[in-house]
Amino acid sequence: MFIPWYSVFVTFGSGCILLYLSLLVYRQKQIVGHSIFWIILLLYSVICLIFSINSLGIIIPDVGPYPVSLHLYWIYYTCFYFLPGAILLFCLKYCGKTEYITPTTIILLSIIPTIFSFIRFEQFWGFFPVLFQHLESIGFLEFFHIFVYVYLYGILFVADIFLLRQYMYVSKKFRPQIIFLIIGTSIPFLIDILTDGNYLPSGMDVSISGFFLAFGVLYYEMLAYSPVFRERFFEVADTGLLVLNEKQLILDMNPVAEHLLNIPLREAFGKNPSEIPAMPPEFRSVLEQETLTDSQPHFSVSGPEKAWYNISVKWFPEKIGADGVYLIIITDITRNIILEKEVSRYTIRQYKEKEITAREIKYREFFRSSKDPILILSDRKIIECNQAALQLFGKERDEIIGENPVIFSSPVQKNQDDVTEKFQYAIVNAAAGNRVVFPWVFTSNKKDIDAEVTLKLQIYYNQDVVEMTIRELPGAYKK
Repeated sequence: MFIPWYSVFVTFGSGCILLYLSLLVYRQKQIVGHSIFWIILLLYSVICLIFSINSLGIIIPDVGPYPVSLHLYWIYYTCFYFLPGAILLFCLKYCGKTEYITPTTIILLSIIPTIFSFIRFEQFWGFFPVLFQHLESIGFLEFFHIFVYVYLYGILFVADIFLLRQYMYVSKKFRPQIIFLIIGTSIPFLIDILTDGNYLPSGMDVSISGFFLAFGVLYYEMLAYSPVFRERFFEVADTGLLVLNEKQLILDMNPVAEHLLNIPLREAFGKNPSEIPAMPPEFRSVLEQETLTDSQPHFSVSGPEKAWYNISVKWFPEKIGADGVYLIIITDITRNIILEKEVSRYTIRQYKEKEITAREIKYREFFRSSKDPILILSDRKIIECNQAALQLFGKERDEIIGENPVIFSSPVQKNQDDVTEKFQYAIVNAAAGNRVVFPWVFTSNKKDIDAEVTLKLQIYYNQDVVEMTIRELPGAYKK
């Protein structure tokens, strides 16, 4: 079997690079949310390193046994079987299709590679040789090999379909990420098809695939997305969570933010808020600012029902694959604003009521102590009078209350047009809010009293009344 000498350096170098990257991602997997991607890099690195040992044993037999030990072969096959499932899970997260990542999906993607790995284990160590001889005689092992390749490459094909669909919705900045993911995961399958399996023993296909992923991680910031902060609390938070990179392009958002911004993640990914017409203009004006500060003033969003929101911004510098990211928290404060307004209205109402009460107390004191006679009218009937009014008309309170003040008018007025109807009209005019002043002649104990009458609207015990003030003119009494 011919193995090119340089394949040792290629596979070993690729394995070391991918192992180093997997350690970097593992150290920050809880922060950036790539608990799956580091497993993919680790599986690639193990496969490449085993291939490098295998190639070295073929080229220089004295260095080590060929083929490599069955233990390493079994580890290689196990990694190879689990790798496509891990890639599919990562692609589902990358595309925001987390609804497909269910316990059933994970079990199916785990149980089938486990069966494959067990069959390989039995082939190498032969705990049940009679069983395998029977399976080989009926063609099961040949069918097993075909099924393995169909399953593995089928899983990769499904993952690439999700990536291709996501490619349509991202900006130019992030499309190279998807291209490198698709090419990197497809290289082993393409080389296997093109070379009819003759190139696989060297491990060059896996190494080249790993190099594509490594280049994507280091150069195209593949870890700037998929999925930032999602695993810990992104999906369950009741506030809107949005992640922007240092250029303020949208990297991730939770379902609450998708609802508030009126756009799904798959269409917003990799875009600046100014590029999304469907986003409410109030949100867009805040998010497209040149500099995002820690907090923004709260603002309202018009719609069927007016809502109020508060935005706070947290900057996380120097994350893996990016200079940093903004975590934006969108909080619905509509209820708080409504409560604040209600409290404010209640406070103002209480203050006004206190003012009114104070004015009424002051007025009632003035009413009682006034030297001018004052009558309080409601519906043109006297409902209250002060002591000066009792003295003026020479009557008891019970004789005045409930009467129309017209009865105290003198039948003879100075002006011929001063008649009872005029007096009644003046009271109605005052009840409408106008201040009315006119001369009038009253009678008391058969004496006429010249007076000036002032009518105005007044609040008395929380009701609108007409205050009639009678000011006696000089020479008030006449025979």
